[in-house]
Formats: sequence, structure tokens, C-alpha cells
Amino acid sequence: AAPVFYPEDMKFEIGRGITVREGGIIKDGYNQEADKLRHAKTEGKNWLAELEAREKEKTGIKNLRVRYNKVFGYYLEVTNSFKDLVPDYYTRKQTLANAERYIIPELKELEDLILIKSDGYPTYNFANVVDDHLMGITHVVRGNEYLSSAPKYNRIYEAFGWDIPVYVHCPLITDETHQKLSKRSGHSSYEDLLEQGFVSEAIVNYVALLGWSPSDNREIFTLSELVEAFDYHHINKSPAVFDIQKLRWMNGEYIKKMDPEEFYEKALPYMKEVLKKDYDFRKIAGMVQTRIETFPDIPELVDFFEEVPEYDSSMYCHKKMKTTEETSLTVLKEVLPVLEAHEDYTNDPLFAVLSAFVKDKGYKNGYVMWPLRTAVSGKQMTPAGATEIMEIIGKEETIKRVKAAIEKLENR
Repeated sequence: AAPVFYPEDMKFEIGRGITVREGGIIKDGYNQEADKLRHAKTEGKNWLAELEAREKEKTGIKNLRVRYNKVFGYYLEVTNSFKDLVPDYYTRKQTLANAERYIIPELKELEDLILIKSDGYPTYNFANVVDDHLMGITHVVRGNEYLSSAPKYNRIYEAFGWDIPVYVHCPLITDETHQKLSKRSGHSSYEDLLEQGFVSEAIVNYVALLGWSPSDNREIFTLSELVEAFDYHHINKSPAVFDIQKLRWMNGEYIKKMDPEEFYEKALPYMKEVLKKDYDFRKIAGMVQTRIETFPDIPELVDFFEEVPEYDSSMYCHKKMKTTEETSLTVLKEVLPVLEAHEDYTNDPLFAVLSAFVKDKGYKNGYVMWPLRTAVSGKQMTPAGATEIMEIIGKEETIKRVKAAIEKLENR
């Protein structure tokens, strides 16, 4: 929607308003002159054409027509732009360049305003105008559902003799069903999104791109970069759809770039929801930072550290790794003595000893690591590899889980 302006030299008068209708200007209150000419018409003369010719010569406006409807009677309609009709005003007020449009309502649409309620308190419309004026507000940016209220405010400004602010009406934000976002309809507020694990910077970034797009189609901005890049020429006219999946993606990008210490502090409460033992939480945080989109994703991603969930033995079958339940059982039985003999359960030494085992047996890495990771996690998707998981849970828990996996495969 476009800004609303009122030229200083075109005040409303009863029966003589100026209305923009589908791009044209309508001059009301023209009935008297039209009626005179109509009654004075002579046979064979087109009185409408004569009236149009007279007005074109008087005004210098070529695209002028005489029209009639039941509301206005006869009136003059100018089909060229407001700029051509009042060029001086247009030049002075061209603050929003090609985003500018003049909208002037018909008088019949402007009902009498109630300024003071029966209890003596001012109405919102009245108080809002006075408040904005006293605060020196020069530009009002709001949703285009408020476009119809601008003429009412302007009548109050004009009555006081105050400067009317520039209005910028932005497209609405809707949900996937194209309904306006509303708290009463269950849509999330900014505070709700924070509680749902979204970071403030991602929310601001995403909302800034709703109804506006940068010239280079870039998507990730810091707040200062948004201030620098914003250009009102790229505001869209159509409503924008709030896509929660797109916000989740963008939030994930911000989380990936977050300082590790800051991420750890934010992630710790979520990890402790499901991890009750004494783990190296900083290492776990490092594992999940690049694998989540929101903080509430963390518990489900790390709960296996506490306890292996129930899982089906078919998880050991992996086409790419060329593993089956039978091959996995063989590998786990072969690697168990190696794990029992090894003492240093930090990641690098563990990986080295398992790599030596793989080479000695003539296996591929995935052929061993897939069943081993499945055995110690019970999940197809984990935030880290087998040896990283084993480092977190330690030797005793690793041996326990591998033995349990062997038993599961034997009893399938």
C-alpha cells in the first residue's frame, strides 16, 4: 500500500472534494454548471463534448472527461496522474520516489469523527494524533490495514493546523493459509519465538526480509548491515508469508556462527534436560552446534549419551557401508578385544587403534565404524562419529554397550 498525502492547496469542502479513483482525479460539485449547459443545449449539439472542450481549454488538461453517477451527478474526471494536475506539489512532496501514490477518499466515506467519549476521555484516534504531534513524529510506518484510517487522522491534523506526517503502509505478514498473523489465532509473538529457541538476531533478520528484499538477494544480515542495505524501493506490495521452516534454517545459520562459549552457555540447560551424569558438556556442545536449527533440538540429539534407546537391529544394515546384521555381529565380536585392551579413550588414540584394526583386517572404515557407532548410540543420526561418542561415554560404558549390541544381534 502507498503513502497518503493531502495537498495544502486542496482542502476538503462540503460538496467539492477531490478523489483519486482508479488512477484518475474526480472533481465533485460540478452539477450546477453541467445542468446549465444541458438545459441550454440546442438540437444537434453535443453539450457534453462542448463542456469537455471548454474545461480542457480552461485547465490545459487534455485527458479530461465529463462523467455521471448517482452519487456525484455530473463531474469532471481527469485520467492523467496527480503529478500532471499539481506538479509543484508533487515535486515538493516526492519523498518516497516511485513508491509514492496519492489517495484521497470520497467525502461520503469520511464519517463525522468522535473525539471525546461520553466519559470525558478522548478517543484513540484523537489522542493518537495529538500524541504523535507532541512527539514530533514526521513519518508513520505501519501495516496497510490501517490505510483507511489515515484520512481520519489527517482531518484532525488539518483542524489543528499541524503538519501531516508521511505515511508508509507496509504489506501484511500472513501465515501459510494467508491469514493475518494474530496472537489470538495462536501465532507466535517475538517473545514466543525466543522461548522456542530462536535467537534474536535471526528473528530480526528474517522479519526484515518479509515484504522487503535486497538488490543482491542476500539473506543473512547483521542489524547494522540491514540498516545499511535497506532501501524502501524494494518493499513489496503483496502480503508476505511467514514460513517457520525458513526461519528455522536462518536460525541454524546464526547458531553455526555463534561464539562457541556463548553457544555453550545457551545450550547447557537443554543438554542438562536429558543428561544427568558428569559429561564433558563443552565437547558435546561443540558436536551439536552445527547440527541444530533451534536450541530445543538439542535434547533429542544427545539423549543417547545417557542411555541407549530401544532400536531395531535392522539399523546395522547400510547399503553404502555394505554392512548387514551378520557382518556387523562379526565385526563387533572382532573389535571388542581391541577396545577392552585399549586404555586411552580420547578421540585421536581411539581412532588410531581402530584404523590399525581396519587395515589389519582389510576392511573399509565404514564397514567397522557404522556398526560400532550404532552399537554405542542406538541411533542412525548422531552429532558425532563413533570414536567421539566413545570419548564422551568412556571405556566402561563403551564396552558395556558393545556387548549389549552383540547380544542383541545374536538374539534377533
